[in-house]
Amino acid sequence: MKPVEQEILGGDSSMPGVPGDCLRACICSIFELPIRDVPHFAAEDDWYGALNRWVEGRGFRLSVAFIRFEEDEPTILTGHPSDGIYWIADVLSPRLLNEKGKPGIHEVVMCGGELAWDPHPQRDLGHLGFTGIGYTFTAPDPARLQLRPAVDPDPVVTAAQRYVAAASDDPAVFEDANWSLLRAVTQYNADLGGAA
Repeated sequence: MKPVEQEILGGDSSMPGVPGDCLRACICSIFELPIRDVPHFAAEDDWYGALNRWVEGRGFRLSVAFIRFEEDEPTILTGHPSDGIYWIADVLSPRLLNEKGKPGIHEVVMCGGELAWDPHPQRDLGHLGFTGIGYTFTAPDPARLQLRPAVDPDPVVTAAQRYVAAASDDPAVFEDANWSLLRAVTQYNADLGGAA
């Protein structure tokens, strides 16, 4: 996760009717992309459909997560996606009121049950509580994901990259990459003195 700050603030009087882009900044942070490379989903009529299509185009599936929090203290989670997993939470903003005069919705990046990043420049104000809704990203076909190149070539990572690249339509190439990965993992375990 690489923190990206939002560029458009909700309720900005210089841009009436344009929602803030906290959701876009959260997506950019989780996918580690520049903000200019990601659409402002919240400004679209079917923002959820647009976001879902964008996420699916990158090999992931968007899922709604229903999260639990303390009734008396809505800033404390009691149920959330697994530890170590980045996800987006809807929270109540102390900076924005909706048309009914109630706190508006803001998005933040979570990692398990901990706040990982608030994309608003006034993040030090925190939030007023969770709404009970979050968004997670899952890989329906992990073999199709692209691994980042290793800074220092590692035989397991290199073999895994070949494996992912070979998840093509050519069964012979895929079979060869599969065996290369198995050999690299076996050698790695042997080098560590572990089981093969």
